[in-house]
Amino acid sequence: MEKLHVDLAPFIRHPDSTKSLMLQTSCMLAILLAWCVWARGARIAVLAAILGALCFVFEVIATKYVGRPGTARDLSFAVTALILCGCLGNAAPFWICLPASFLAVAVFKHLFGGLGKNLFNPAAASLVILYALFPSFAGATSSDPAVFDPSPAADAAGLTAAVNSGTVPQADVFDYVFGFESEIGFFAPVALTLACGLFLFIRHTADFRTALSFVGVSFASAFVGSGMNAAYALWYILTGGTVFVACFVLTDPVTSPATDTGRAVSGALAAMLCFVLRRVTGFAGAPFAAVCAVNLFAPLIEYLTAPVPFGKGRKGVDGAVKRHREYVADFRSLFAKNSKNVENIKKSSSDSALRAQVMCGGTKSFCATRHIYDGSPDCASAAVVGGGRSCPFSCEGFGDCAAACPNRAIEIIDGLAAIDFRRCDGCGKCLAACPKQLITLIPRNAQYWVGCVSSEDSSSTRLHCTAGCDGCGICREACPENAISISENAAAIDPALCSGCGICAEKCPRKCIWELK
Repeated sequence: MEKLHVDLAPFIRHPDSTKSLMLQTSCMLAILLAWCVWARGARIAVLAAILGALCFVFEVIATKYVGRPGTARDLSFAVTALILCGCLGNAAPFWICLPASFLAVAVFKHLFGGLGKNLFNPAAASLVILYALFPSFAGATSSDPAVFDPSPAADAAGLTAAVNSGTVPQADVFDYVFGFESEIGFFAPVALTLACGLFLFIRHTADFRTALSFVGVSFASAFVGSGMNAAYALWYILTGGTVFVACFVLTDPVTSPATDTGRAVSGALAAMLCFVLRRVTGFAGAPFAAVCAVNLFAPLIEYLTAPVPFGKGRKGVDGAVKRHREYVADFRSLFAKNSKNVENIKKSSSDSALRAQVMCGGTKSFCATRHIYDGSPDCASAAVVGGGRSCPFSCEGFGDCAAACPNRAIEIIDGLAAIDFRRCDGCGKCLAACPKQLITLIPRNAQYWVGCVSSEDSSSTRLHCTAGCDGCGICREACPENAISISENAAAIDPALCSGCGICAEKCPRKCIWELK
Protein backbone atom coordinates (compact mmCIF):
# COMPACT_ATOMS: atom_id res chain seq x y z
CA MET A 1 0.00 0.00 0.00
CA GLU A 2 1.28 3.46 -0.86
CA LYS A 3 2.50 5.56 2.05
CA LEU A 4 1.22 9.12 2.15
CA HIS A 5 3.94 11.39 3.49
CA VAL A 6 2.49 14.75 4.48
CA ASP A 7 4.25 18.05 4.95
CA LEU A 8 2.00 20.21 7.13
CA ALA A 9 2.04 22.98 4.58
CA PRO A 10 1.67 23.21 1.64
CA PHE A 11 0.22 19.70 2.07
CA ILE A 12 1.94 17.91 -0.75
CA ARG A 13 3.10 14.35 -1.22
CA HIS A 14 6.82 14.47 -0.56
CA PRO A 15 9.47 11.81 0.07
CA ASP A 16 10.53 13.65 3.22
CA SER A 17 8.56 13.92 6.44
CA THR A 18 8.01 17.20 8.27
CA LYS A 19 10.68 16.22 10.78
CA SER A 20 13.29 15.56 8.10
CA LEU A 21 12.57 18.91 6.40
CA MET A 22 12.93 20.73 9.71
CA LEU A 23 16.09 18.76 10.43
CA GLN A 24 17.65 19.83 7.13
CA THR A 25 16.84 23.48 7.83
CA SER A 26 18.15 23.20 11.39
CA CYS A 27 21.42 21.68 10.16
CA MET A 28 22.00 24.55 7.73
CA LEU A 29 21.27 27.10 10.44
CA ALA A 30 23.58 25.21 12.80
CA ILE A 31 26.40 25.57 10.25
CA LEU A 32 25.87 29.34 10.26
CA LEU A 33 25.82 29.27 14.06
CA ALA A 34 29.09 27.30 14.16
CA TRP A 35 30.78 29.90 11.95
CA CYS A 36 29.53 32.66 14.21
CA VAL A 37 30.89 30.85 17.29
CA TRP A 38 34.27 30.44 15.58
CA ALA A 39 34.38 34.08 14.43
CA ARG A 40 32.98 35.88 17.47
CA GLY A 41 33.13 33.60 20.47
CA ALA A 42 30.94 31.21 22.42
CA ARG A 43 28.42 33.79 23.63
CA ILE A 44 26.25 33.26 20.55
CA ALA A 45 26.18 29.53 21.31
CA VAL A 46 24.88 30.26 24.83
CA LEU A 47 22.22 32.54 23.34
CA ALA A 48 21.18 29.79 20.92
CA ALA A 49 21.00 27.22 23.74
CA ILE A 50 18.77 29.50 25.83
CA LEU A 51 16.47 30.23 22.90
CA GLY A 52 16.29 26.53 22.00
CA ALA A 53 15.41 25.52 25.57
CA LEU A 54 12.76 28.24 25.92
CA CYS A 55 11.20 27.48 22.54
CA PHE A 56 11.01 23.79 23.48
CA VAL A 57 9.38 24.58 26.84
CA PHE A 58 6.82 26.91 25.29
CA GLU A 59 6.13 24.32 22.58
CA VAL A 60 5.34 21.66 25.18
CA ILE A 61 3.26 23.98 27.36
CA ALA A 62 1.29 25.40 24.42
CA THR A 63 0.39 21.99 22.99
CA LYS A 64 -0.81 20.78 26.38
CA TYR A 65 -2.80 23.97 26.93
CA VAL A 66 -4.69 23.70 23.63
CA GLY A 67 -5.20 19.96 24.13
CA ARG A 68 -3.34 18.82 21.01
CA PRO A 69 -0.75 16.06 20.60
CA GLY A 70 2.80 17.20 21.30
CA THR A 71 4.61 18.55 18.23
CA ALA A 72 8.06 19.12 19.72
CA ARG A 73 9.40 16.07 17.90
CA ASP A 74 8.94 17.72 14.49
CA LEU A 75 11.85 20.09 15.37
CA SER A 76 10.03 23.21 14.18
CA PHE A 77 10.83 24.85 17.53
CA ALA A 78 14.56 24.39 16.79
CA VAL A 79 14.25 26.17 13.43
CA THR A 80 12.44 29.06 15.12
CA ALA A 81 15.08 29.29 17.86
CA LEU A 82 17.98 29.33 15.40
CA ILE A 83 16.35 31.98 13.20
CA LEU A 84 15.77 34.14 16.26
CA CYS A 85 19.38 33.62 17.30
CA GLY A 86 20.65 34.57 13.87
CA CYS A 87 18.57 37.73 13.71
CA LEU A 88 19.19 38.86 17.30
CA GLY A 89 22.92 38.35 17.01
CA ASN A 90 25.85 37.98 19.39
CA ALA A 91 25.31 41.29 21.19
CA ALA A 92 21.68 40.61 22.17
CA PRO A 93 21.06 40.56 25.95
CA PHE A 94 20.09 37.19 27.38
CA TRP A 95 16.83 38.50 28.82
CA ILE A 96 15.50 39.13 25.32
CA CYS A 97 15.33 35.36 24.78
CA LEU A 98 12.25 35.04 27.01
CA PRO A 99 9.91 37.46 25.20
CA ALA A 100 11.33 36.41 21.81
CA SER A 101 10.61 32.70 22.29
CA PHE A 102 7.26 33.30 24.00
CA LEU A 103 5.99 35.55 21.21
CA ALA A 104 7.24 33.25 18.46
CA VAL A 105 6.05 29.88 19.80
CA ALA A 106 3.21 30.51 22.25
CA VAL A 107 1.61 33.50 20.50
CA PHE A 108 2.36 33.58 16.77
CA LYS A 109 2.55 29.82 16.34
CA HIS A 110 0.09 28.05 18.64
CA LEU A 111 -2.40 30.89 19.08
CA PHE A 112 -3.16 30.43 15.37
CA GLY A 113 -3.43 26.64 15.54
CA GLY A 114 0.16 25.39 15.42
CA LEU A 115 2.48 24.35 12.61
CA GLY A 116 0.76 24.42 9.23
CA LYS A 117 -1.86 26.99 10.25
CA ASN A 118 0.30 30.05 10.96
CA LEU A 119 -0.79 33.41 9.67
CA PHE A 120 2.73 34.85 10.11
CA ASN A 121 6.18 33.37 10.23
CA PRO A 122 6.58 33.01 14.03
CA ALA A 123 10.18 34.23 14.19
CA ALA A 124 9.58 37.21 11.90
CA ALA A 125 6.46 38.31 13.79
CA SER A 126 8.29 38.04 17.10
CA LEU A 127 11.19 40.15 15.79
CA VAL A 128 8.83 42.86 14.55
CA ILE A 129 7.40 43.21 18.06
CA LEU A 130 10.86 43.24 19.67
CA TYR A 131 12.18 45.89 17.27
CA ALA A 132 9.10 48.00 17.93
CA LEU A 133 9.12 47.63 21.73
CA PHE A 134 12.89 47.94 22.25
CA PRO A 135 14.17 50.49 19.72
CA SER A 136 17.29 51.16 21.76
CA PHE A 137 18.20 47.47 21.66
CA ALA A 138 17.41 47.33 17.96
CA GLY A 139 19.66 50.30 17.35
CA ALA A 140 16.88 52.11 15.53
CA THR A 141 18.08 55.45 16.92
CA SER A 142 21.51 55.17 15.27
CA SER A 143 22.11 57.95 12.78
CA ASP A 144 25.67 57.34 11.54
CA PRO A 145 25.61 55.02 8.51
CA ALA A 146 29.37 54.52 8.70
CA VAL A 147 29.30 53.05 12.21
CA PHE A 148 28.76 49.30 12.50
CA ASP A 149 28.98 47.45 15.81
CA PRO A 150 29.01 43.64 15.86
CA SER A 151 25.29 43.03 16.18
CA PRO A 152 22.67 42.52 13.50
CA ALA A 153 20.43 45.07 15.21
CA ALA A 154 23.04 47.79 14.85
CA ASP A 155 23.84 46.56 11.33
CA ALA A 156 20.16 46.92 10.41
CA ALA A 157 20.02 50.37 11.96
CA GLY A 158 23.17 51.47 10.13
CA LEU A 159 21.71 50.12 6.91
CA THR A 160 18.47 52.01 7.51
CA ALA A 161 20.38 55.22 8.15
CA ALA A 162 22.45 54.67 5.02
CA VAL A 163 19.35 53.98 2.96
CA ASN A 164 17.86 57.25 4.12
CA SER A 165 21.03 59.25 3.49
CA GLY A 166 21.97 57.53 0.23
CA THR A 167 25.56 56.92 1.38
CA VAL A 168 27.59 53.74 1.31
CA PRO A 169 29.82 52.87 4.30
CA GLN A 170 33.48 52.42 3.46
CA ALA A 171 33.95 48.65 3.40
CA ASP A 172 35.26 46.21 0.85
CA VAL A 173 32.74 44.02 -0.95
CA PHE A 174 35.00 41.03 -0.21
CA ASP A 175 34.49 41.62 3.52
CA TYR A 176 30.72 41.63 3.17
CA VAL A 177 30.65 38.47 1.07
CA PHE A 178 33.06 36.40 3.15
CA GLY A 179 32.76 38.13 6.51
CA PHE A 180 36.41 38.06 7.55
CA GLU A 181 36.11 41.46 9.23
CA SER A 182 34.57 41.57 12.71
CA GLU A 183 32.67 44.71 11.82
CA ILE A 184 30.35 42.75 9.52
CA GLY A 185 27.56 42.28 11.97
CA PHE A 186 25.02 39.70 10.81
CA PHE A 187 24.70 36.00 11.67
CA ALA A 188 27.12 34.71 9.01
CA PRO A 189 28.81 35.95 5.81
CA VAL A 190 26.75 36.18 2.68
CA ALA A 191 28.68 33.44 0.88
CA LEU A 192 28.10 30.86 3.61
CA THR A 193 24.46 31.87 4.04
CA LEU A 194 23.89 31.57 0.30
CA ALA A 195 25.62 28.16 0.19
CA CYS A 196 23.36 26.82 2.96
CA GLY A 197 20.34 28.30 1.23
CA LEU A 198 21.33 26.63 -2.07
CA PHE A 199 21.41 23.27 -0.31
CA LEU A 200 17.80 23.79 0.83
CA PHE A 201 16.80 24.86 -2.68
CA ILE A 202 18.39 21.79 -4.26
CA ARG A 203 16.66 19.56 -1.71
CA HIS A 204 13.35 21.38 -2.41
CA THR A 205 13.06 22.11 1.30
CA ALA A 206 12.74 25.80 0.39
CA ASP A 207 11.72 27.40 -2.90
CA PHE A 208 14.39 29.40 -4.76
CA ARG A 209 11.85 31.61 -6.56
CA THR A 210 10.97 33.52 -3.42
CA ALA A 211 14.60 34.14 -2.46
CA LEU A 212 15.71 35.05 -5.99
CA SER A 213 12.81 37.44 -6.41
CA PHE A 214 13.47 39.08 -3.02
CA VAL A 215 17.18 39.63 -3.65
CA GLY A 216 16.68 40.73 -7.27
CA VAL A 217 13.94 43.25 -6.55
CA SER A 218 15.88 44.50 -3.50
CA PHE A 219 18.80 45.28 -5.81
CA ALA A 220 16.50 46.94 -8.34
CA SER A 221 14.75 49.02 -5.66
CA ALA A 222 18.03 50.24 -4.22
CA PHE A 223 19.43 50.91 -7.70
CA VAL A 224 16.46 53.04 -8.73
CA GLY A 225 16.08 54.66 -5.32
CA SER A 226 19.73 55.77 -5.27
CA GLY A 227 19.65 57.38 -8.71
CA MET A 228 21.14 54.44 -10.60
CA ASN A 229 24.03 53.87 -8.17
CA ALA A 230 25.11 50.24 -8.70
CA ALA A 231 27.60 50.27 -5.81
CA TYR A 232 24.87 51.39 -3.45
CA ALA A 233 22.50 48.68 -4.71
CA LEU A 234 25.17 45.98 -4.33
CA TRP A 235 25.98 47.12 -0.81
CA TYR A 236 22.27 47.13 0.00
CA ILE A 237 21.71 43.45 -0.78
CA LEU A 238 24.95 42.35 0.93
CA THR A 239 24.03 43.88 4.31
CA GLY A 240 21.14 43.97 6.72
CA GLY A 241 20.57 40.22 6.49
CA THR A 242 18.95 40.44 3.05
CA VAL A 243 20.28 37.06 1.93
CA PHE A 244 19.56 35.45 5.31
CA VAL A 245 15.94 36.65 5.28
CA ALA A 246 15.57 35.56 1.66
CA CYS A 247 16.87 32.01 2.28
CA PHE A 248 15.54 31.18 5.74
CA VAL A 249 12.62 33.45 6.68
CA LEU A 250 10.69 34.45 3.59
CA THR A 251 10.81 30.92 2.12
CA ASP A 252 8.81 29.41 4.99
CA PRO A 253 6.42 27.01 3.16
CA VAL A 254 3.76 27.37 5.86
CA THR A 255 3.20 31.08 5.27
CA SER A 256 4.08 31.27 1.55
CA PRO A 257 1.76 30.94 -1.44
CA ALA A 258 1.58 27.43 -2.87
CA THR A 259 1.98 28.51 -6.51
CA ASP A 260 5.35 29.13 -8.16
CA THR A 261 4.25 32.49 -9.53
CA GLY A 262 2.79 33.44 -6.16
CA ARG A 263 6.12 32.78 -4.44
CA ALA A 264 7.96 34.98 -6.90
CA VAL A 265 5.35 37.73 -6.47
CA SER A 266 5.53 37.51 -2.67
CA GLY A 267 9.32 37.87 -2.76
CA ALA A 268 9.09 40.92 -5.02
CA LEU A 269 6.44 42.58 -2.85
CA ALA A 270 8.44 41.92 0.32
CA ALA A 271 11.56 43.48 -1.23
CA MET A 272 9.77 46.64 -2.32
CA LEU A 273 7.96 47.00 0.99
CA CYS A 274 11.20 46.50 2.92
CA PHE A 275 12.96 49.28 0.97
CA VAL A 276 10.02 51.65 1.39
CA LEU A 277 9.80 50.98 5.14
CA ARG A 278 13.50 51.68 5.55
CA ARG A 279 13.35 54.79 3.38
CA VAL A 280 10.16 56.31 4.81
CA THR A 281 9.95 55.16 8.43
CA GLY A 282 13.55 54.27 9.25
CA PHE A 283 12.34 51.11 11.00
CA ALA A 284 15.28 48.76 11.65
CA GLY A 285 12.97 45.72 11.64
CA ALA A 286 11.76 46.49 8.12
CA PRO A 287 12.67 43.07 6.59
CA PHE A 288 10.61 41.20 9.17
CA ALA A 289 7.69 43.62 8.90
CA ALA A 290 7.75 43.12 5.13
CA VAL A 291 7.73 39.33 5.58
CA CYS A 292 4.72 39.51 7.92
CA ALA A 293 2.84 41.80 5.53
CA VAL A 294 3.38 39.38 2.65
CA ASN A 295 2.36 36.46 4.89
CA LEU A 296 -0.93 38.22 5.59
CA PHE A 297 -1.76 38.44 1.89
CA ALA A 298 -0.37 35.03 0.91
CA PRO A 299 -3.86 33.50 0.35
CA LEU A 300 -4.85 36.41 -1.90
CA ILE A 301 -1.60 36.13 -3.88
CA GLU A 302 -2.09 32.38 -4.20
CA TYR A 303 -5.67 32.83 -5.42
CA LEU A 304 -4.71 35.40 -8.04
CA THR A 305 -1.74 33.39 -9.36
CA ALA A 306 -3.37 29.94 -9.38
CA PRO A 307 -4.33 28.63 -12.85
CA VAL A 308 -8.00 28.93 -13.77
CA PRO A 309 -9.76 25.59 -14.46
CA PHE A 310 -11.05 25.24 -17.99
CA GLY A 311 -14.51 26.71 -18.40
CA LYS A 312 -14.49 28.65 -15.12
CA GLY A 313 -13.86 32.03 -16.69
CA ARG A 314 -11.61 34.79 -15.39
CA LYS A 315 -11.04 35.61 -11.75
CA GLY A 316 -12.71 38.75 -10.55
CA VAL A 317 -11.47 41.19 -7.94
CA ASP A 318 -14.61 40.63 -5.89
CA GLY A 319 -13.91 36.91 -5.71
CA ALA A 320 -10.32 37.50 -4.63
CA VAL A 321 -11.32 39.93 -1.88
CA LYS A 322 -14.01 37.54 -0.66
CA ARG A 323 -11.52 34.66 -0.62
CA HIS A 324 -9.05 36.69 1.44
CA ARG A 325 -11.67 37.86 3.91
CA GLU A 326 -12.79 34.29 4.48
CA TYR A 327 -9.21 33.25 5.12
CA VAL A 328 -8.54 36.05 7.58
CA ALA A 329 -11.80 35.30 9.38
CA ASP A 330 -10.72 31.67 9.88
CA PHE A 331 -6.97 32.13 10.32
CA ARG A 332 -6.82 31.09 13.97
CA SER A 333 -7.20 27.36 13.25
CA LEU A 334 -9.48 24.69 11.88
CA PHE A 335 -10.88 24.25 15.39
CA ALA A 336 -12.32 27.77 15.49
CA LYS A 337 -14.53 27.09 12.46
CA ASN A 338 -16.78 24.77 14.48
CA SER A 339 -17.08 26.74 17.72
CA LYS A 340 -20.29 28.50 16.69
CA ASN A 341 -21.99 25.20 15.86
CA VAL A 342 -22.09 24.24 19.53
CA GLU A 343 -24.30 27.16 20.55
CA ASN A 344 -26.49 26.79 17.46
CA ILE A 345 -27.19 23.13 18.22
CA LYS A 346 -27.93 23.87 21.86
CA LYS A 347 -30.34 26.65 20.94
CA SER A 348 -32.17 24.51 18.38
CA SER A 349 -32.71 21.63 20.82
CA SER A 350 -35.85 21.62 22.95
CA ASP A 351 -34.36 19.12 25.40
CA SER A 352 -31.84 20.62 27.81
CA ALA A 353 -30.38 17.17 28.61
CA LEU A 354 -27.97 16.65 25.72
CA ARG A 355 -25.12 14.31 24.99
CA ALA A 356 -22.56 14.13 22.22
CA GLN A 357 -22.67 11.54 19.46
CA VAL A 358 -20.07 10.74 16.79
CA MET A 359 -22.10 10.40 13.57
CA CYS A 360 -19.80 7.80 12.04
CA GLY A 361 -19.68 4.04 12.35
CA GLY A 362 -16.71 3.51 10.07
CA THR A 363 -14.24 1.67 12.25
CA LYS A 364 -11.14 0.14 10.68
CA SER A 365 -13.15 -3.07 10.31
CA PHE A 366 -15.72 -1.33 8.08
CA CYS A 367 -13.96 1.59 6.37
CA ALA A 368 -11.22 0.86 3.84
CA THR A 369 -7.75 2.39 4.01
CA ARG A 370 -6.51 4.46 1.08
CA HIS A 371 -3.08 5.55 2.29
CA ILE A 372 -0.89 5.08 5.34
CA TYR A 373 -1.06 8.63 6.67
CA ASP A 374 2.37 9.82 7.83
CA GLY A 375 1.75 13.36 8.94
CA SER A 376 1.11 15.31 12.12
CA PRO A 377 -0.89 13.02 14.47
CA ASP A 378 -3.97 15.20 14.81
CA CYS A 379 -7.33 15.17 13.05
CA ALA A 380 -7.14 18.78 11.84
CA SER A 381 -3.93 18.22 9.87
CA ALA A 382 -5.07 14.83 8.55
CA ALA A 383 -8.43 16.21 7.44
CA VAL A 384 -6.82 18.78 5.15
CA VAL A 385 -5.20 16.06 3.04
CA GLY A 386 -8.04 13.56 3.46
CA GLY A 387 -6.15 11.43 5.97
CA GLY A 388 -5.62 7.77 5.21
CA ARG A 389 -9.21 6.56 5.34
CA SER A 390 -10.98 5.75 2.09
CA CYS A 391 -14.16 7.67 2.98
CA PRO A 392 -13.60 11.45 3.09
CA PHE A 393 -16.39 11.73 5.70
CA SER A 394 -14.97 9.17 8.13
CA CYS A 395 -13.55 9.83 11.58
CA GLU A 396 -9.78 10.30 11.42
CA GLY A 397 -9.35 8.67 14.83
CA PHE A 398 -6.44 10.75 16.14
CA GLY A 399 -8.38 11.88 19.17
CA ASP A 400 -8.63 15.66 18.88
CA CYS A 401 -12.10 15.37 20.41
CA ALA A 402 -10.80 13.16 23.21
CA ALA A 403 -8.10 15.71 24.03
CA ALA A 404 -10.69 18.50 24.14
CA CYS A 405 -13.15 16.60 26.38
CA PRO A 406 -12.86 17.85 29.99
CA ASN A 407 -14.65 14.76 31.35
CA ARG A 408 -12.54 12.15 29.52
CA ALA A 409 -15.72 10.76 28.03
CA ILE A 410 -14.22 9.97 24.60
CA GLU A 411 -12.00 7.03 23.70
CA ILE A 412 -10.57 5.92 20.36
CA ILE A 413 -11.63 2.32 19.66
CA ASP A 414 -10.60 0.58 16.43
CA GLY A 415 -9.81 3.92 14.80
CA LEU A 416 -13.15 5.52 15.72
CA ALA A 417 -14.04 7.99 18.47
CA ALA A 418 -16.54 6.50 20.93
CA ILE A 419 -18.37 8.49 23.61
CA ASP A 420 -19.16 7.25 27.11
CA PHE A 421 -22.62 8.75 27.66
CA ARG A 422 -22.34 8.26 31.42
CA ARG A 423 -19.51 10.79 31.57
CA CYS A 424 -20.66 13.15 28.79
CA ASP A 425 -22.35 16.31 30.09
CA GLY A 426 -23.09 17.84 26.67
CA CYS A 427 -20.59 20.70 26.98
CA GLY A 428 -19.97 20.61 23.23
CA LYS A 429 -16.21 21.14 23.29
CA CYS A 430 -15.70 18.02 21.20
CA LEU A 431 -17.85 19.55 18.45
CA ALA A 432 -15.46 22.47 18.07
CA ALA A 433 -12.46 20.12 18.07
CA CYS A 434 -13.69 17.92 15.21
CA PRO A 435 -12.54 19.38 11.86
CA LYS A 436 -15.05 17.27 9.91
CA GLN A 437 -18.05 18.22 12.07
CA LEU A 438 -18.88 14.56 12.70
CA ILE A 439 -20.00 15.13 16.28
CA THR A 440 -23.37 16.56 17.22
CA LEU A 441 -25.46 16.98 20.35
CA ILE A 442 -28.59 14.83 20.64
CA PRO A 443 -31.18 14.41 23.43
CA ARG A 444 -29.98 12.11 26.17
CA ASN A 445 -33.10 9.96 25.77
CA ALA A 446 -32.59 9.41 22.01
CA GLN A 447 -32.65 5.72 21.09
CA TYR A 448 -31.43 5.34 17.48
CA TRP A 449 -28.98 7.17 15.22
CA VAL A 450 -27.58 6.80 11.70
CA GLY A 451 -23.84 6.22 11.79
CA CYS A 452 -23.01 8.02 8.56
CA VAL A 453 -23.12 11.56 7.18
CA SER A 454 -21.50 10.87 3.79
CA SER A 455 -22.91 12.91 0.93
CA GLU A 456 -21.23 10.80 -1.76
CA ASP A 457 -23.26 8.87 -4.30
CA SER A 458 -24.43 5.40 -3.31
CA SER A 459 -21.81 3.49 -5.32
CA SER A 460 -18.92 5.50 -3.83
CA THR A 461 -20.25 5.08 -0.30
CA ARG A 462 -20.57 1.30 -0.70
CA LEU A 463 -17.06 1.15 -2.14
CA HIS A 464 -15.49 3.08 0.72
CA CYS A 465 -17.30 1.69 3.76
CA THR A 466 -19.40 -1.40 4.43
CA ALA A 467 -21.24 0.49 7.18
CA GLY A 468 -21.98 3.62 5.17
CA CYS A 469 -25.46 4.90 4.36
CA ASP A 470 -26.16 4.96 0.62
CA GLY A 471 -29.46 6.84 0.91
CA CYS A 472 -31.62 3.98 -0.37
CA GLY A 473 -34.64 5.25 1.63
CA ILE A 474 -35.82 1.84 2.89
CA CYS A 475 -35.66 3.04 6.49
CA ARG A 476 -37.70 6.13 5.66
CA GLU A 477 -40.43 4.05 4.03
CA ALA A 478 -40.50 1.61 6.95
CA CYS A 479 -40.68 4.20 9.75
CA PRO A 480 -44.26 4.43 11.10
CA GLU A 481 -43.58 7.83 12.71
CA ASN A 482 -42.09 9.56 9.62
CA ALA A 483 -39.05 10.36 11.78
CA ILE A 484 -36.46 9.68 9.04
CA SER A 485 -35.45 12.00 6.24
CA ILE A 486 -32.96 11.64 3.38
CA SER A 487 -30.66 14.58 2.71
CA GLU A 488 -27.61 14.55 0.43
CA ASN A 489 -27.68 10.74 0.10
CA ALA A 490 -27.68 10.15 3.86
CA ALA A 491 -30.51 9.30 6.26
CA ALA A 492 -31.11 11.23 9.48
CA ILE A 493 -33.41 10.45 12.41
CA ASP A 494 -35.37 13.17 14.20
CA PRO A 495 -35.17 12.21 17.91
CA ALA A 496 -38.29 14.25 18.66
CA LEU A 497 -40.41 12.03 16.36
CA CYS A 498 -38.70 8.68 16.93
CA SER A 499 -40.69 6.26 19.10
CA GLY A 500 -37.85 3.77 19.46
CA CYS A 501 -39.60 0.90 17.67
CA GLY A 502 -36.37 -0.19 15.97
CA ILE A 503 -37.99 -1.07 12.62
CA CYS A 504 -35.52 1.16 10.76
CA ALA A 505 -32.52 -0.64 12.20
CA GLU A 506 -34.08 -4.00 11.34
CA LYS A 507 -34.89 -3.04 7.74
CA CYS A 508 -31.65 -1.19 6.93
CA PRO A 509 -29.75 -3.30 4.34
CA ARG A 510 -26.46 -1.60 5.22
CA LYS A 511 -26.91 -2.06 8.98
CA CYS A 512 -25.75 1.49 9.58
CA ILE A 513 -28.56 2.42 12.02
CA TRP A 514 -27.42 1.84 15.56
CA GLU A 515 -29.26 1.61 18.84
CA LEU A 516 -28.08 3.92 21.60
CA LYS A 517 -27.50 1.94 24.76
